[in-house]
Amino acid sequence: AFPKNPHLPSPTWQLLSNVIGFTYFLAWSLSFYPQILLNRQRRTTRGLSVDFCALNVLGYVCYTTYTTNFYWNDAIIKAYKEKNYGGGDGVSETQITVQGNDVAFA
Repeated sequence: AFPKNPHLPSPTWQLLSNVIGFTYFLAWSLSFYPQILLNRQRRTTRGLSVDFCALNVLGYVCYTTYTTNFYWNDAIIKAYKEKNYGGGDGVSETQITVQGNDVAFA
């Protein structure tokens, strides 16, 4: 179920990498709730920057575009392999840095 990174030296490091990654995901996701709860409690959005909201949405759109294209667009994957691995034919999918859990997050 967890994504595997064969470049890590042992299963222990792979597990630690997954634990840190999912901890980060949960912390990032939960970090938005205090502002929502505070706004509800005060019944106002005073103190919440419109710029922050707009830039946050723009950031997610860019991240989602990057992630989904890098995961599903064969032309982009091929170009990446050619540029970074000198060809692309012998490169395994595990060397591509975007994995299914990244797409789920996006």
